[in-house]
Amino acid sequence: MIAESTLQGIVDALKAGQTPSVDPELVPCFSAAALAHSPIIRQEHLAQILAGLTQDDIPALERAIASLRVNDQAWLGFKIVYDAQACMRPDNQSFDLGPSEDDKSTLFFANEAKDIVCSRPWNKRDRKQMLDCTRGPSMHVDQFEGVTWCSVPLFSTQRVVIYGAGEVSTFLERYCQDCGFDTLVIDDDPAFLTQERFPASERVFVNADWSDLSKVERVHMGSDGEACYLGGFLRIGADRDANIDPFHVNRKVMSCFGPDAREISNNILGMVIDGYAAEAADC
Repeated sequence: MIAESTLQGIVDALKAGQTPSVDPELVPCFSAAALAHSPIIRQEHLAQILAGLTQDDIPALERAIASLRVNDQAWLGFKIVYDAQACMRPDNQSFDLGPSEDDKSTLFFANEAKDIVCSRPWNKRDRKQMLDCTRGPSMHVDQFEGVTWCSVPLFSTQRVVIYGAGEVSTFLERYCQDCGFDTLVIDDDPAFLTQERFPASERVFVNADWSDLSKVERVHMGSDGEACYLGGFLRIGADRDANIDPFHVNRKVMSCFGPDAREISNNILGMVIDGYAAEAADC
């Protein structure tokens, strides 16, 4: 979550007629960890967006500050235009939405009620992407050439605890982060639980027999209800360490296995349920 002081600093600079300057690490979607898997977005894009802001952008920032203060379900979003010609090309369209309305990078405010505050012109296609990159898992951000999108929540995020630092868990960290959750990964092997493998997570080492799990606070999420993912596997039951959106995360986890994902995923789940978790982990 971005700090109120960071947003207020941008507002103050704009009111003083100055170009705002912000450390990208203070804006979570532009942090080095967040961009580790991004083929397009770079930390320099934040400086470019800030350099293009005017006092007309203050309402969006002040709306963001107001939401931050009351922990509202809202986001500060960023439109990043990396190829202006492609962004505005007439044939760069889908579902009859046409090209983007504007070829400039900018920031905007959006909330769960689908309110949008943005100083730059935007159209139906832009609105679709503004809402797709906020309000839950960030989706379809690279759907059109020349432009991409990202956002930061203006409310406290919840945390998923991932037991085991195996290969599936590295994917699970990324997709939990994409869905707006903070992540904590637990393992007893420093060769697996590393900054390089889990750049966006808090990491907790336990002893070899995992008897000191008191280091980890139990987390109950209850966002969409039924599913609990531990070390990449789906468990059903009342005693849950984390409940996360089963549709988005299960889809992402299965995508790691290629075209036969559903059958493989079901086979692995069956092995876990039947008591063969160790064998399933070797699949």
